[in-house]
Amino acid sequence: MRRFGCEPDADMGWEWRVFGPSASSSSSSLWSLIFKQDTAAIHSKFQAIPCSVREDIYFLAANDAYGIKSRGGSLLEVKVREDRADEFGVEKWRKYEPPATTTLLNLDEWVLQSSICSSIRMSPPGTQHQHIVVSVQKSIRKVAAMESNVCLEQSELLVRVGENDPLSFQTICVESKSRASVQAFLESHLGDPSMLSEASAAGVVAGCGYPRFLLDVATGNYRPSIHGQT
Repeated sequence: MRRFGCEPDADMGWEWRVFGPSASSSSSSLWSLIFKQDTAAIHSKFQAIPCSVREDIYFLAANDAYGIKSRGGSLLEVKVREDRADEFGVEKWRKYEPPATTTLLNLDEWVLQSSICSSIRMSPPGTQHQHIVVSVQKSIRKVAAMESNVCLEQSELLVRVGENDPLSFQTICVESKSRASVQAFLESHLGDPSMLSEASAAGVVAGCGYPRFLLDVATGNYRPSIHGQT
């Protein structure tokens, strides 16, 4: 059921997301770069799950604490980062779905009338929004790791900025309503955050959401990095 006004989506929560080169352009899968061998059984489950394919259109602005997108060419969604915790870069996101009449031109008006913090407003009053439009075709697989109380997502991405040729990436996400569950999974299967440095050298960006990653790709500032490290 679609939620209107300022009612948040109960499905959102804590997540840790990592991006990297596509499987076709890298000698190693993103999974093997990030996780220990003890997750091989979990990873194998993905192979039996059919992909869910859709194209999302993102409307990027300078503030990566929120994201605006049209999911599968449908109505707008606004996701707001409410918190970021620990050395891994685990983030808490909440999704809001404006009324069907909301467009990019009147989104600020809806934000001001809702409970969303006004700091996410995209432009001064009376001015037009300046967005970078990025389309992302996603081939998504999800599996629940019941023993860890987390959901794992692995997706192949085709990212197109304007009329440019698409760029291929992979992303993995560990998500749960519980911050402690995400952290515990990472501590168990990832180890110390410093272990990600090698993955960074292979083109991995860890500990950030779609808005930050896509903005860096769109502006030519994509650099492999790990949350908390320069």
